[in-house]
Parts: sequence; C-alpha cells; structure tokens
Amino acid sequence: MSKSPLRLLPLASILFYAVFLFITTTTTNLVSALTCRPDQTETLKRFKNEFAFSSSCSDDADFFRGVACDNATGAVTVLNLPTGCLRGTFRPNSSLFELSHLRVLNLSLNNFASSSLPSAFGQLNNLEVLRLSSNGFFGQVPSSIRNLPKLTQLQLSNNNLKGDLTSLVQNLTNLLALDLSYNQFSGTIPSSLFTMPFLRILDLSQNHLTGSLEIPNSSSKLQTLKLSYLNIIHQIDLRIFSSFKSLTHLDLSGNSLTPTSVDSDIDFAKSIRILLLSGCNIREFPRFVESLKNLELLYLANNRIKGNVPDWLWSLPRLTSLNLYNNSFTGFEGSLDHVVANSSVQVLDMAYNLAIGYGPGVLFGLAIGHVVALYRPEWFIKNY
Repeated sequence: MSKSPLRLLPLASILFYAVFLFITTTTTNLVSALTCRPDQTETLKRFKNEFAFSSSCSDDADFFRGVACDNATGAVTVLNLPTGCLRGTFRPNSSLFELSHLRVLNLSLNNFASSSLPSAFGQLNNLEVLRLSSNGFFGQVPSSIRNLPKLTQLQLSNNNLKGDLTSLVQNLTNLLALDLSYNQFSGTIPSSLFTMPFLRILDLSQNHLTGSLEIPNSSSKLQTLKLSYLNIIHQIDLRIFSSFKSLTHLDLSGNSLTPTSVDSDIDFAKSIRILLLSGCNIREFPRFVESLKNLELLYLANNRIKGNVPDWLWSLPRLTSLNLYNNSFTGFEGSLDHVVANSSVQVLDMAYNLAIGYGPGVLFGLAIGHVVALYRPEWFIKNY
C-alpha cells in the first residue's frame, strides 16, 4: 500500500482529540487533590507490575500523575498512562479490568507488542473514552468492544488490527469520534458509519478496505472524514459528499476520483477548511474549489494537473497553505503583481512542476515573504 509523502501535522490531531482533552483535563483537575481508595491504588500498582517499565515512570508518582478518582466513591475513573511507560505482553486477565468504574482510559504509545487485544476490555462498561493507539496490538478486535454502551471515543490507530468493520461498530451508536487508521482492516466500509447520529470524526486511513464507497443519500453530521490510501478499486465520485453540510476536514488522498466530479461545479460543503486530495490522479484543477470560501489548507500534490494555476485561487480569503507539488503546471493565470496583492497564502509548495521551473515561485515567495519549497535549486541558478 502506498504511503502519503506528506502527512498533516498537529492541525488535524488537535481537532480530533479536543473533546478527549477536555474530558480528561476537566476530570483530573476536579479530583487531583483527592486520594483514591486503598484497594484501587493497590490494583493500579499490580497493573503496573505486570510490565517492565521505563525510567519515565520508575516511581509511583510518575505513574499516578494521570490517575483521577471519583470525589464521592474514591474509585478510579481516569487512567491516562504516560507515553512510553510500560512494555511487555498485555495479559488477558490483567488487573486493569478490575477497575470497573473507569470512564477515560488512555494507554496509547506504550509497547504491548505481540499482544492481542483482550476481550476483557468489554467488561469496562462505564468507558466513555478508549485510546489504544500505537500499542503494537495485533489480530482481531474482540466483539466485546461493541458492547460498551457509553463509549463516545474509540481510538485504535497505528496497530496491526484486522477484521471487518461492520461487526465492530454495530452497537456503538453513541460514538463522537472513531479512529481506526493505520491498521489492516479489510472488507467494505459500512454505509451506516456515515449516518451515525452523533459521529463527528471518522478516520479509516491506511487500511485494506476495498469495494466501492457507498454513502446513503441522507444528511451526515460528520465534521472530519479521513479516508486516505485505502484499497478502494472504484473511483470515488466527489458528488456523494454533497449531503455533508457540516464537513470541515476531508482527506481522500491516494484514492482515484472520477474526472467528471472533479471538473464540475458540485454542491460541496461550504464549511470545508481542510481539503487533501494528493495522489488522486486529478488532471484538471478542481473547479468546485472556487466556491470554498472557508478553505484554509489545500493539498493537490502528486497529481497530473496541467495548465495554469487559476487566478481565482489567490482570492480565496482564508487560504494559508497550498501544496501543488509534483504536477504539470505551466504557469500562472494573470500577473504575479495580482497574486501578491490578493493572496493570503503563507506556505506554498510548487516544487517538481518542471514546465514552470522555479523562477516564478521564488519571486512570488520573496515578494510576499512566504515559504516556498525548493527541491531543485540548480534550475534557479541556471536561469537567473
């Protein structure tokens, strides 16, 4: 499976985990000065001792920094484990599963390599947030996960998990955010994902999902949708997203798009702020982009777009980051004076557009003090 040459930096992550951070920070601040019940503290110590641990949590003070307990009962409700704290095999009967009052559980970025995902996670039926990202888990996601009735956020990204998505999300109707990216899930994308009543953030990027993308013709409340670098064999028609009126972030990079949907004036979500269409085999500059007045970041790298960069692009009032890397542009519509006077772009990457060279790009960058990526400065030396 091909990988994206450019990955979005913290901008998307901040959006994705805003709700999680609010819950965790607020809860911890309310109870951080209180003492957990002795039996709860003992259970946490037993859980820690099931693993080898690094110097980052060599003493109990470091380990317990991310722990919060209920004010009234003294039961552990939040466990936000320090990054890189534990390593070793995650036991199916781990002491962790005795903490039945947990509402927020974050074990991300700890090394449980060669461990399957224990089915006992399904016993923690008070969980609202479950983060198990970059843990080295492998194999099937246990069916018990779908029996967590209060779960609003599920993050299993960057593991080696596999299986069918339909059964996984079957009963998780209260989800606000679902991140299954960078795994080995296969099969088709269940259409029910796009109509879940509360789901706002969905990331299925970098999986082995196949078939066509079927989206019901009904309103969706999704705000962030990331479907980059899947194995979908059919071209994606952008018009299927016309009902996504709340969409602010869309990433379809690495998937082929139908030419007719790219070239048409489709009724696209006017709320879109981040649009990533790198490596989508696009041959003409997408016409519908002109109507996206809230657009802040546009990636069209690694396509086959030819001709001039359209003059209207520089008039988008909020556009600050533009990546046109590795296309076949031959120039700019209009004059550079017009571009300088009208553009809000702060970061521009037009490298590897060989017909254009780097002269116009360099002059543009120097004139308005913006960042321009240069990967072949010998062209500039030769021509100036």
